[in-house]
Amino acid sequence: MMTFVVSVYGFDEETVSAETRAKAMYKAFRAFQDAGYRWDFHKFLINTTIWQSRR
Repeated sequence: MMTFVVSVYGFDEETVSAETRAKAMYKAFRAFQDAGYRWDFHKFLINTTIWQSRR
């Protein structure tokens, strides 16, 4: 399991643990929707940067 940092434009950075970058992106998207935001996945992808944490 690797740790990724997800940065959505206008929001604080969050860390996500996942096996791959794609799974981390999906987990972040699901958490974003569960928090009440109703962006579609395409808008989320455009406004998101993800990278692997060096910790």
